[in-house]
Amino acid sequence: MSRSIKFAKAGGPEVLEFVEVQVPAPGPNEVRIKSRRSASTAPKPCGGSTTTSSKSSFRQVSAMRPQAQIDGTALSDVTIASGDSIHKDGPGDAIVNLKGPTKIWKNGSGKLYLIGMNDYSVVDITIKDGEGNILWVPVDPEKFSAGPVISGTFNGPGKLMQGVWRDVAALRPKN
Repeated sequence: MSRSIKFAKAGGPEVLEFVEVQVPAPGPNEVRIKSRRSASTAPKPCGGSTTTSSKSSFRQVSAMRPQAQIDGTALSDVTIASGDSIHKDGPGDAIVNLKGPTKIWKNGSGKLYLIGMNDYSVVDITIKDGEGNILWVPVDPEKFSAGPVISGTFNGPGKLMQGVWRDVAALRPKN
């Protein structure tokens, strides 16, 4: 067992607590790194998990994919690889073509349209803050579809709801 600092919800230093945890053996795409000293800076959403021990000298870090940063005031229309994470900020709307499991952090007033799948249950909304909606649009509305999972905080008047293709088409430029 080792002591770790954990947090269960968003907030300042007051949400941090020391807990005793069993450090598991590294799994697929993970490594265990022996270190003599470590330091910490302000946390940033990154899609991976880290366990740092204060009694032992091991640090386990999950291998993670790059994070797509989407911000600005104009429309963003991007494709995200399976396993990547998305951080959407600002008032601009975004259309994101997903290819598989994805973590999402969304702040601000712009809408986020998720396209490319019917089963969005592999999409994890970790943080949603602000007035902007998150809309998931099934590839085939005639078939079974499922919405994303909310694993973290969901604040502000914005909603999570099923969208329709005509709204996505209306956002895209006409050629």
